[in-house]
Amino acid sequence: MTRCRSVAALMATLVLPLSACISMPESGPVVETRSEGSPDDQAGTFIDAKPPQPGDSATDIVTGFLEAMTATPIDLNVAREFLTRDAEAAWDPEPRPSRTPR
Repeated sequence: MTRCRSVAALMATLVLPLSACISMPESGPVVETRSEGSPDDQAGTFIDAKPPQPGDSATDIVTGFLEAMTATPIDLNVAREFLTRDAEAAWDPEPRPSRTPR
């Protein structure tokens, strides 16, 4: 018998008897709870964009730009730091209406 089979057999021997002790409760009190918050109060997940660092490789620059563009809350100022002066001057991150193909 291989080691994997031995471990599986041992686990089955230990787990199966214990699983017989598990059941759903069929009686008991119903307890109502009150929420003290509202859905608007929930804190979201925040991703802080890190600005470029001296000595970053081209791959680090591209990765940093993409991470800055997906950061929450959105802060385009950090993403803008990854661009060259010419690219920054030409960059317009505002969404445009999509064109429908004719």
